[in-house]
Amino acid sequence: MKHTFTNVQELFEAMEGGLDIYDLVGAFVDRDKWTEQPSDAELVFWDEDDLYVNDDAGLPPEEEVDGVPSIAANEGLRYLLLSPQLIDVFEVLKGQSKSTDVAGLVRVINHYRTRDSFEP
Repeated sequence: MKHTFTNVQELFEAMEGGLDIYDLVGAFVDRDKWTEQPSDAELVFWDEDDLYVNDDAGLPPEEEVDGVPSIAANEGLRYLLLSPQLIDVFEVLKGQSKSTDVAGLVRVINHYRTRDSFEP
């Protein structure tokens, strides 16, 4: 099943409301849109069963395009972060009592993506 959020703040609020994204494969975005106007960049998740064939057998994705599952690549999407990473980034942000508006969320995600560490 495909799960779509209009922006990162909508995702954050859904998670605050109890949405568990841990079992979803990862956040996919149009990277150009994320770079140019991240507050309007749609985040898309798929259930693991939608992306992987015979996952119980430990087989790799059926098809990949530049390391991205074809279902996402066909829509022009690339990984933003894996779900566990995104959960951790949000948890650290909440623990720091920093702003959770769109700009704050984008800032901490970009920091993690470029530095592989949480924002101080």
